[in-house]
Amino acid sequence: GSALLRYDLSGIATLELGYARKVRSPNIYERYTWGRGAMSSSMIGWFGDGNGYVGNLNLKPEKADTISAAFTLSDGGDEGWSFKIAPYYTRVNDYIDVVKLQDFTDMMGMPTGFVQLQFANQDAEIYGIDVSGVVPLWSNDRFGKGRISAKASWLRGQNKSDGASLYHQMPLSGTVSLEHSLDGFETRIDFTWAADKDRVDPTRNEPRTKGYALLDAQVAYSWKNYRFMLSAENLFDKAYYAPLGGTSLGDYNATGVLRPVPGRGRSINLGLGAKF
Repeated sequence: GSALLRYDLSGIATLELGYARKVRSPNIYERYTWGRGAMSSSMIGWFGDGNGYVGNLNLKPEKADTISAAFTLSDGGDEGWSFKIAPYYTRVNDYIDVVKLQDFTDMMGMPTGFVQLQFANQDAEIYGIDVSGVVPLWSNDRFGKGRISAKASWLRGQNKSDGASLYHQMPLSGTVSLEHSLDGFETRIDFTWAADKDRVDPTRNEPRTKGYALLDAQVAYSWKNYRFMLSAENLFDKAYYAPLGGTSLGDYNATGVLRPVPGRGRSINLGLGAKF
């Protein structure tokens, strides 16, 4: 359930206040998986971290209450400029997290870097802020339309029971885009960046990752009911680690080196779309 109050402060300024409540019941794996062996518990994991997970029959549903606000400045409708800043705070009672049962060991009895965990209810809080904006650069018949847009997100998630960071929390990140359209042609350049991920969940041995910056480019042409697209992702083939990519288990099995999942390299994509 949610409630939203919007007030127009002036012709260009709008203030929004919101409240939302969400309840999520434990899924079948979180509640009913009972295997305590290394193999059986390691098969219960959609996190891609190599850890083993054990269910808990006593889990309660998560109950999240969110308070949010948004302040928007805009002028000129869809073709004009805009700026929006939106902070939020979420309190989660009975958040479904984990507690450690034991370390996984190799045949020599040495720790492998992976652990066996059991799902458990704990309290948590998540807070952050989203910022976005659009600025038109030009608009005329000869050169078409151009604009620049940007967005950035920052959040913190904390387990209230032990003060540790929550699992799989994105670090400070953002995107700056330059867009141009003329007749049926559309071009777009995206500059995407993320800061160091240094707030990790120690219970799950979550890996840290370094910050990175990527450049993507796209050109498209629309004709009648068809749209042709050519794009290049990670144009300069930058090597980086995805902050939420998990652990590269295939590399670990092949080399014994434990590291995060590498991000995608350069990718050239062709697309064709049709409306009917």
